[in-house]
Amino acid sequence: MHVGPAMGEHFITRSFILNLLTLFNSDDLRERDAVKNIVHRIYSKFTFYRSFMRKSMTDVLLHFIYETDHRQNGIGDILEIWGSIINGFTVPLKEQHKVFLSRVLIPLHKPKNMAVYHRQLVYCVSQFVQKEAELGGVVVGKILRYWPVTNCQKEVLLIGELEEIVENVDRREYLMVARRLWSRIAKCIKSNNSQVAERALYVWNNEQFMRVVSQDIEAVFPILVEAIETNLKLHWSKNVQQLTQNVKILLQELDPILYKRCLS
Repeated sequence: MHVGPAMGEHFITRSFILNLLTLFNSDDLRERDAVKNIVHRIYSKFTFYRSFMRKSMTDVLLHFIYETDHRQNGIGDILEIWGSIINGFTVPLKEQHKVFLSRVLIPLHKPKNMAVYHRQLVYCVSQFVQKEAELGGVVVGKILRYWPVTNCQKEVLLIGELEEIVENVDRREYLMVARRLWSRIAKCIKSNNSQVAERALYVWNNEQFMRVVSQDIEAVFPILVEAIETNLKLHWSKNVQQLTQNVKILLQELDPILYKRCLS
């Protein structure tokens, strides 16, 4: 039976929605998928509940970030719904939406188990940067603050996210964070963990990424050359050394005179 907004007011209440959102914490993946579909449909059909639903889902995410041990289920499912919502935001973005990015999405990079919902998180953050490229520099800077010390899996994920964000970042904003960004990438290139080092070296296969980097090549070249030469001399992994050699050739082709100058 079709239930329209008028009839739905009798059955779908704020209390019903709040109880529905608690089911995202279920251990049953099928149940979470069903809840996700229902929430999508309610948000689509009952427009007068949209503001309340956004606030309620935000509260769930804030509770996860600040009041739990980060073991709650369903965070990826809620972020998937948020991805659809953010996709519909108009430009210029409202201030309340930017606050959501800063207060909720960015802190979601901090938990150790970020991998379970990182794909959905990246989509949400990327949507913001695609809509307003000026946000890219702020996002990159804040992600760098949450960089892990010993979690190699998380480092690999964050390198990939930074690569995607930098593709869409505003030029002026990129220049503000370029040195910090490349100092971190250089440290990853020299990482003793081969997966981290390889992922950091693979960013050079991205043509769009290379285009952005070339905007401020003189500032970042010394940082990169030092990392490249250190790897070629000291890194234990032959595969990492081979990838490093490939990047060295690429950088030398990009600006051979500057590379020699950095070496000296």
